[in-house]
Amino acid sequence: MIDKSALRRMLARALLLAVAASVWFLYENFHHWQPDIFEEIELQYIVMARTDTAGDTYIIDSGRSRIVKMDKDGRACYALGGESSGGVFENACEISVEDKKSFFVHEIAWDESGMSIAAERILEFDKVSGALRREVYRLDRDEIGLDWKLSALISLGGLKFEDGKLWFTRKNENSFTLYSLVPGEKAVGEYDVAYEDALWTLSDVAADIAGKRIFFLDKAGVIRVADSGGIKVVFSPVSGVSVKEISRPYRLAFDGSGLYFADTGKRAILRLENYNNPENSNAAKIVIGGWEETVMPVPYNFVHSRGDLLTLTSTASVVGISPEGEEFFRVSSLPAGFRIVLLRLGLWVSLFVVLFSLSRVFAAPSRFASVIEKAKGKNILLFSILVGMGLALAAIMPTFSSELTAASESEIMSHLYYIMEVSPKILDLEAFAEINTPQDYNGPAYRRFRLSLDNLLKRRNEWNKQIFCDVFKFKDGLRYSVCFLDGTIGAFFDPKDLTSSDIRIIENGEWIKNLDEHDVSGNYISLSGPLYDAGGGVGGGIEIGVDLSALEDHMRTLSKNAMVHTLLLLALLFFFVSEMLECLPAEKTRVENDNEYDNDTDIPVGHLRLITFLVFLAFNLFAGFLPNYALSIGGSFLGFSPRTSAVFPVVADGVCLALAPLILPFLHARLGRRRSFLAGFALCAAGYALSALAESLGPLIAGVGALSLGAGILFTLAQMCAASRKDPDVKAFAFSSLASASFSGINCGIMTGGIVAAHFSQKSVFVFGKFLSIFAMVVFLFLTRKMTDDWNRIGVGAEKSVRVPIVFPRGIIAFLVLSFFPFTLYGGFMYYLVPVFGNQAGFSDTEISLIFVLFGVGIMFLAPGIAAFQRREKEGKNTISYFLRLALAVELAGILCFAFFQSVAAMLAAVFILGGASGIGNTYFPLYLTEMPETKKLREGSDMALFNFIENLGFAAGPMVFSAILHSGASFWYYVLAASMLLAFLSYHAVRREAVPH
Repeated sequence: MIDKSALRRMLARALLLAVAASVWFLYENFHHWQPDIFEEIELQYIVMARTDTAGDTYIIDSGRSRIVKMDKDGRACYALGGESSGGVFENACEISVEDKKSFFVHEIAWDESGMSIAAERILEFDKVSGALRREVYRLDRDEIGLDWKLSALISLGGLKFEDGKLWFTRKNENSFTLYSLVPGEKAVGEYDVAYEDALWTLSDVAADIAGKRIFFLDKAGVIRVADSGGIKVVFSPVSGVSVKEISRPYRLAFDGSGLYFADTGKRAILRLENYNNPENSNAAKIVIGGWEETVMPVPYNFVHSRGDLLTLTSTASVVGISPEGEEFFRVSSLPAGFRIVLLRLGLWVSLFVVLFSLSRVFAAPSRFASVIEKAKGKNILLFSILVGMGLALAAIMPTFSSELTAASESEIMSHLYYIMEVSPKILDLEAFAEINTPQDYNGPAYRRFRLSLDNLLKRRNEWNKQIFCDVFKFKDGLRYSVCFLDGTIGAFFDPKDLTSSDIRIIENGEWIKNLDEHDVSGNYISLSGPLYDAGGGVGGGIEIGVDLSALEDHMRTLSKNAMVHTLLLLALLFFFVSEMLECLPAEKTRVENDNEYDNDTDIPVGHLRLITFLVFLAFNLFAGFLPNYALSIGGSFLGFSPRTSAVFPVVADGVCLALAPLILPFLHARLGRRRSFLAGFALCAAGYALSALAESLGPLIAGVGALSLGAGILFTLAQMCAASRKDPDVKAFAFSSLASASFSGINCGIMTGGIVAAHFSQKSVFVFGKFLSIFAMVVFLFLTRKMTDDWNRIGVGAEKSVRVPIVFPRGIIAFLVLSFFPFTLYGGFMYYLVPVFGNQAGFSDTEISLIFVLFGVGIMFLAPGIAAFQRREKEGKNTISYFLRLALAVELAGILCFAFFQSVAAMLAAVFILGGASGIGNTYFPLYLTEMPETKKLREGSDMALFNFIENLGFAAGPMVFSAILHSGASFWYYVLAASMLLAFLSYHAVRREAVPH
């Protein structure tokens, strides 16, 4: 029979979790909201599109913030990111889709100003699900050391997957290099080409892998080729009298037989076949386009995707044509596919859940109040309040962000007006008049004008670093750009028909204020005005502004950081207050008894709990970022690659924790209990000091190992103190208190470490940990200052409690190795995969530390709910064995959830589910061991020593397992791991038939 009260409690918890999940889902995905779930997806501000051999097209649009997959039938399969959410990428610049299973995205991450690139990355995504697999290459701009005026220039490009490798080029200051990369391995430089001012002058690159040559285009419109014979010109545009006759190559593509390029001057796609003969290089054939016969306005986002297909884009449409000009498809909107319909349906369901819950609260406030009053367990009630405050903050912060953005706009505009007023006095307008062709980019007039533009916008403060500037000319009824401040284009770019704003500038000399102006690069706030020629007429104009998208992102980041830090501080306050409330009654009892203990001559449970809390707090400061910190240090260890070596500090953590219970008997026999505690604290402090001084992986591994050994000794000693109680009820209460204190300490440690790392540095966390270890030791000395000699005596009972036999019964070994060890592997997911995957997805250290709180929510909410609902009361049913199977089943559900989706949402769901598995397993696995018939014959305490040893071995092996799977990028191995864990577990329980007491 199912317990109805347990069922009601389960449903209440499920509703609370559903509300929290629904609010989060709405917050993260509301940019996908559509009243009609079948409404088409409108393509806008398209950056690039590529079509693979299966006929699927991958489109970067929404100003680089979204990737839409279109199948061969023209339906949208999924949309990654969105206008208000970058998802797992920030600004996608280029995409490669040649691989059968994956597609690769080159993305840039801006700094807080929105005008300087902080890093460039190449990410690998699964084609079927769109899930992020891994980061395959990263270039931090600190490695280049660019002047601020070049800070928006992109270094990577030319992505192409061929012969099982990803090929791309990297521009350096005076050279560029073609790299090859096998996903999961280190990039290899194949060809290096010396070219002066490459970072400044190169516009696009196309590689001929088989021919071992590289075609490259400079910003003056000249196409060259670099091979074993050196560098030679293969195409040099000829300028005509009219702007319409000026050739302006912009994009390159090579298909093995011919070189294609997009010409924004002629507005056409051209094919160059005789690139080996420079004399005929100007005889390029127009494939499609031209001023009189255009398929699109300006095909400057052209990409050659396949040998039989050219994929072109404008700002609002994607066109697929053959090399002969036959049109295959033209789309500007896509019907919603199954995944998108399901996502929109999920938004409707989430909204219904939230509104339904609110209606129940407001419809019956007295009943809701009575439920709160009768709630059992202050932790659940307080944590519910904490979650509620978090959800309220999440609802308030977007409004707060919008108000900050609005307040900044007026200040920005006043600064722009000032620059516009002084621009005619500072700019070299004579040089400006001499710039009329792409070739002028390399001429003296352009250099003089560029110098005057730099003088106008010198970075005297942070404002000018954020500004973009476009200087343009009017000619032949067209407008074209002459100079960009960030150097992203040359001297002649993208002729456009005059707009109404341009006509007002020409005819009236007006200053035009542009608010919320979109293009493929983003959303801007800008000011446009005239530049006069020698005759007093308007020869051109200047537009200066700020990227409003970057400003809004910056404000959202500030708001999000404020919310995350507020939640972290609230959670820390909650845990600290909770532990102090548990300690105070014990201290009150001690004072009332004239400083004498009356608790089986052992330290009171409240004091023991506080000590355990401080131990886990100090030990877990680095748990949220240790793998990423090891990766940042770099270098190899024992001959392994840097990426593989980064897992060794995490492994050392688990191995030394496993060794602690085996070393403790010898330490305790010589020092006694109090000095063993002090030795543990000393090891923690010394380990933190060594880690703080580490400049390479070796000292870091040694430091982490030392403090892990100290923490293992301290926790095992705490378990000894709990196990030494004579009263069974007091003993059970002591073990329960240790479990709660360890959970609180882990969460507080990770959150505190995240806050310190965010405000100072990750290395500062190790310095802070040293002082925190010393503080914990002082607290221990204070709490045990009145302990009797019996507590610290090295006696027969104490010796029995820690002596570990050399040989254990086979049944115990089989249980721990085949049943318990597979369960412990979830530690690798939590302490390795979550920090690394979270970092790749753009989470900060503080945000990653907040994810670990979700693990605790699973322990506090999911585990009790499942246990209460599933508990078997029937006589003859093996309850403990049942819950062992349940714990592993829940754990496998969490791992497989992430394996199937491999997204941020799947990671968060898996963390929560694994919390439920941990709450069940860590209760029933030790209980099963202590109730085994073989255990009754062992010396007291030796079973728990071996249990801790196997548990920490699993925590050491887990990071290695998940590191190998994560960096392989193959989802298949997650399923192999799950099957292996299940097979090992069942192989024991299928043979072990004897009953263990309930």
